[in-house]
Amino acid sequence: MSAGKLPDGLTLDGVTGKITGKPTKSASFSFTVEARNTAGVATANYTLKVTAAGTTPSCTVPRKVPVFADVATGQKFSKEIAWMKESKLSTGYADGSYRPKDDLSREAMAAFIYRLEMTYQR
Repeated sequence: MSAGKLPDGLTLDGVTGKITGKPTKSASFSFTVEARNTAGVATANYTLKVTAAGTTPSCTVPRKVPVFADVATGQKFSKEIAWMKESKLSTGYADGSYRPKDDLSREAMAAFIYRLEMTYQR
């Protein structure tokens, strides 16, 4: 890292780029990573948001490109649907659609709840 720092309890492996450990507090942390080789230098800025255990990240700024073919950006609940996709809580259909107006089966709801629990375990 060339600027900023990771939260206490986390470390960055300079070879693999993997961040490991367990953060000790909730907050946003900004840092810059610099990579050098014979071709030159590249830098990238990152912000890592650490939330308390058992919480889920909030929906972010609306996307410019929809995550599903049948959910236009700006459509009612498009931001929340995009969040579910990006959080890997909903996968949509093989044809790239989400079918937001279709009925939701109890099986699908069970899958959502299971994925939520596995992703954000307390």
